Amino acid sequence: MTPTRFFSLLVLPFFILVASACELPGDVVIATTDNAQAVVDANPAGTRYRFAAGVHTNVHVVPKDGDSFLGADAGAIIDGGGASDPAFRSFEVVKDVSIFNLAITNYNPTPYEAVIDAGSQEWGDTGTWRAPTNWAIYSVDLYDNTGAYQSAAIKVGGGSTITDNRIFDNNGAGIWGHGENMYIADNEIFGNSRAATDSEAGNHSGGIKLVAVHDSIVTNNNVHDNQGPGIWCDANCDNVEIHNNFVTDNEWAGVQYEVSFRGNIHDNIVTNNGQGDFRNWLWDGGIVVSNSVDVVVSDNILDGNDDGITVIDQRTARNDGRFSIAPGEPRRIGSGQAFEIPSWAQVFDADGELEYWRSEDVRVLNNTINNSGASGASNGGGDEAVGSDLYATTVFSGNTYTNFFGFYWATGSDVAPNAGDPEYQGNLTLAQWQAFGND
Repeated sequence: MTPTRFFSLLVLPFFILVASACELPGDVVIATTDNAQAVVDANPAGTRYRFAAGVHTNVHVVPKDGDSFLGADAGAIIDGGGASDPAFRSFEVVKDVSIFNLAITNYNPTPYEAVIDAGSQEWGDTGTWRAPTNWAIYSVDLYDNTGAYQSAAIKVGGGSTITDNRIFDNNGAGIWGHGENMYIADNEIFGNSRAATDSEAGNHSGGIKLVAVHDSIVTNNNVHDNQGPGIWCDANCDNVEIHNNFVTDNEWAGVQYEVSFRGNIHDNIVTNNGQGDFRNWLWDGGIVVSNSVDVVVSDNILDGNDDGITVIDQRTARNDGRFSIAPGEPRRIGSGQAFEIPSWAQVFDADGELEYWRSEDVRVLNNTINNSGASGASNGGGDEAVGSDLYATTVFSGNTYTNFFGFYWATGSDVAPNAGDPEYQGNLTLAQWQAFGND
């Protein structure tokens, strides 16, 4: 993959945004006593609005295409007063909206909604995709928003840029994204999904959760102390680059790439993740690749995670209505075009049905793993055919380990040493691990 191609497409508009983030004489001012929606309704699309200094209440804005909203240099706070309606939202497709230099707090979003809600999909409806939204959210503090644990501070669609924000202490997740050509950079995201229990944290929780996100970059974020995973690509992501992030002290995995394709996870610092009480086995790794194809994990530094770098294949457990589709049946991505499973990623089960979620061609290269539990790969006790594919195509090379628990490689019934032992081989020594051709 060639992720550097995104720089000219995504970073240049960001610099244009930063350059215009000061107060301008032509701004339409929204006073603290104004009805913000009424002001927006009275002006044409593409208007630039400035929230005056002070505390604004009862703000529930549906923008028009090309609108911009900024806070006064002296500081503007939008206080939701516990309301469930979002501060900004797109009921249909509203494009090219910018929001910057604001503090937004005390909203109470309902399940599957967000405080800034510009999603390209109604969350949970895998069949109805909208067009890309191209929203830019810059230098916004989103904090102390309550609501359901299945909500988020920000939900955006394709083409969106989320940069230099602080997203913290919210009941729901930090960021949800769907679509293509997204750029998420330079944010601090912490203390989110505080309403989720350990067992609930696998449902839409954590710092950043991306679903069906393609051709996108997540970089230079500080993601810490969230309930759930730190950075999570979950289902049908393709060509996502996750690099140079600092990911620490999240309750579940630090970085997880799940049921997806062509990930590039490199040069991250990942520490002290996976210390929650609910998950175990290999799911609490600093970096977890599960049921995904063609993923490179390279040049990361891991320290103090519950496990190190783990690769999981459970395709037999994933053959259900959520993750299996008939041959030729399209999925939809944020632009509305059909996305069919690539031919190189197709696997058919004994009944001839497409069963494509699996881990293959995962390369774990030149990482440093310290003070962590186990690393390695396992098919979780699934059938031997699954295991043989996983182990034949998974590569661990050039990694260094200090103060580790051991290594997983196959189940005892699949592969020696200890052939016939029904226990998972999570206690392989370094010498046994290397005897399989690893590192």
